[in-house]
Amino acid sequence: MNLFQKLFGKSNSTNVQPKQAESEHEEPTSDIKILLERVKKKVNKKDFTNALIDVNKVLSIEPTDFTAYIERSKIKRELNDLIGADEDYETGLVLMKKKERGLKALDKAREKDDANDFKGAIKYYSEAIDCTVNFDFVYYYRALAKKYAGDYEGALLDFNKTLEINPTYSEAFYDRARLKHHQFKDYDGAMNDYTTAIKLNPTESKFFEYRGVLKNEMNNEGATNDFNKAIELNPKRGETYFSIASIKFKHRDFKGGISDLDKVIEIGLVGDTSYSMYDAYYFRGSYKSILKDFEGAIEDFSRAIELEPHKAEVYFERGEARLALEQNELAAEDKFMAMKLGYEEEN
Repeated sequence: MNLFQKLFGKSNSTNVQPKQAESEHEEPTSDIKILLERVKKKVNKKDFTNALIDVNKVLSIEPTDFTAYIERSKIKRELNDLIGADEDYETGLVLMKKKERGLKALDKAREKDDANDFKGAIKYYSEAIDCTVNFDFVYYYRALAKKYAGDYEGALLDFNKTLEINPTYSEAFYDRARLKHHQFKDYDGAMNDYTTAIKLNPTESKFFEYRGVLKNEMNNEGATNDFNKAIELNPKRGETYFSIASIKFKHRDFKGGISDLDKVIEIGLVGDTSYSMYDAYYFRGSYKSILKDFEGAIEDFSRAIELEPHKAEVYFERGEARLALEQNELAAEDKFMAMKLGYEEEN
């Protein structure tokens, strides 16, 4: 008795007559999930000949799909191809065990990601991909890890691969846009990706926010519309107000910038940002100093120091504000701390 007879019992395939194709009215597809559903339906109807055609198509699209090998092994058994059935079953088991190793590697990669060990994460994402866990999101997360590790070229390649697998992955378009925007200065490419992300998901506020930032850098009049849309979609996203405040600073609208930073401090920040609450207090303090609100500036600089006590520039700026109020001893202490932390005053 061979392996399949032990697993499934004695074959009754000699009584099975191949049916005429039942797929005449089926829409052509390369979707593996749909094809496997068709395979199962045809097997249930004992239409093994056409089931074999569909499962072969699955394996031509994805030759590492262990479920397809297992399904084909059952079909071949029913068609009395016992040698082929054994071979497919063994191949399916090998691929299944390989996939299991890949999934374990993926778990380790996510743990490394959560610990900000991006090089470790890259190692395990790569191991997962080598073990056929090559889903779109695995390449996406490896791309992010490479970006955070400073491997921008590698990140771009992985974002490209993600979108090759899944051309509707809006977050991948968005993150590739940010990479092109900030690391490669490919403004046209970034604009195209931001716009595609918006078309795919027009309810995500950050897509409009960062396209607005890029439009402002390109002196595009549409920046204001994008910021307004971002706030309309999510009025509780502090990052958007921070982006607007930064642009107002460039245009020397310090009062407007302070108003936006008030919102940031009221709402807070929630990740997916290059800003921090330290930045919010530091920049608001800087704007207040420019407007000669030195007491307000000192309050903000002091709060920033509570959050990041090892930043030299904030001690220097607080010292400048104290000097303006003739708090000379306190100003000297701040200037001394700034120099101790490595601040070099410009001539």
